[in-house]
Amino acid sequence: MSQSPREMVERLQKMRQSRFLLRGLSNEAIELLAHGSFFVILMTGSVVQVMEGMNQKYEFPQHKETSGSTDANLTIEDMATKSEILNKLQCNLLPAIKEQITSLLKSLDDLDEEYPRPDVGLTLSILSDLDQILQATVSSILTIADEAPLPDKKHDHRLEKLKSFRCSQLRSQIKSIVGSVAEHLLECYGTFMKCCTMAILVADPSLAWQEASKSKQSIRLMTAGTLDSIDRTISWSLRSDWDIVRRDWSMAVGEINDLLEDLTEHANPSLDLTPELARLTVSSTEEPDLLDHTIFQTRRRATMVLSVEVVSSTIPLVKLARILMKKLLEMIPKKPNFEAGTGINSETLEQFHDAFDSITGHLMGIMKSVRFVQWKTGASLGVDFRDDVLTSLSDLTKTLETASTNIALRLIPLLYGAEHASHASEFKAWSLTLEEAWDRILARLLVRVSSFEVRPEEQPQQENQRNQGIDT
Repeated sequence: MSQSPREMVERLQKMRQSRFLLRGLSNEAIELLAHGSFFVILMTGSVVQVMEGMNQKYEFPQHKETSGSTDANLTIEDMATKSEILNKLQCNLLPAIKEQITSLLKSLDDLDEEYPRPDVGLTLSILSDLDQILQATVSSILTIADEAPLPDKKHDHRLEKLKSFRCSQLRSQIKSIVGSVAEHLLECYGTFMKCCTMAILVADPSLAWQEASKSKQSIRLMTAGTLDSIDRTISWSLRSDWDIVRRDWSMAVGEINDLLEDLTEHANPSLDLTPELARLTVSSTEEPDLLDHTIFQTRRRATMVLSVEVVSSTIPLVKLARILMKKLLEMIPKKPNFEAGTGINSETLEQFHDAFDSITGHLMGIMKSVRFVQWKTGASLGVDFRDDVLTSLSDLTKTLETASTNIALRLIPLLYGAEHASHASEFKAWSLTLEEAWDRILARLLVRVSSFEVRPEEQPQQENQRNQGIDT
């Protein structure tokens, strides 16, 4: 039986007394629910449900490459169907995702800035199109990367942009894009829609409008980041193998430059790095406290001096690593004309991709340990710091030699073909000087850090008690 608006109002007012979700409703909201806004609110709820349903809808099963599932004899002609799908991803599907999330953002920007009322119908239409595009995108990349025919990593050098490494990397990038859209961006849109609905329902909507405004700003930032990610993915998929290697190594040089800048900053800190140290000498009035503070400052200064010594000795290692990276990067011609005849297989591409990870990772580990003791108030040179630095230094032993040798063995034959032997000999002579300097610096630093006198690590309770005593 249908109810009149007045009957609906009376029913909702009674429900407000017993239903938690309705207790915050104003009388105006009750009237709106009964006279038409109820439909809008229900539709907004439907939009939110659609968005929440899309959050976990697009699955990327774990890819397991079983023995015997790859084919070492595949030709580019055998991959014709996958080539068409790849072209569709590059030219249609990924650009279509950009178009749909841009349309979502435009629908948001067209709303009243202060009191936005989402266009439910338009939003649902965009979501419907976006859902179909995301499903097609996921299906396409899974077909390319996971389904037969699958190339063998050691024998796919002639498969151009459908090599195992490239397909796997593209799969990861598209998975990240889909997750960014479906899980993060749409979740933020859902929050925005809920805030707009709540602003209609509650007696004081100011807080709801504030939250809606925050969500709107987050949506703009997320959309910009996702659009950029899509552009970078399309651009990456169109690059040649050598362009990808050059880009990876250029990024590694950028990371090592950033690390060098960070280390240089921490090699020249103020010995009174923390404001608390200066404050302690002023606030101390009792002689026992003053003695404790003096001991604390002495230990703190000793910690800073030794951490600076570690940093100063690590900087030459970073510079040597950068020399190697730049040398190898310069060896790749700007416009290589040899790719068609001696293409790179996926196994080599993987090694080139991860070429400097072991070096940069352990050097950054030292930086992380130093940053902790220099920035943490009251931190002293403990066993953990010494052992962490020693572990990183030990792991760095021979990494430069291993990296240069492994890369040279694969890179130089690709660059020089049958005449690579003399070039390999020249490179080995050059790199040997670098490796010897690396080993000397590491050996000295290992001995020095091993000799550090460190304090036993305090339990959290002991440390808190000591810091509380200092702060009083």
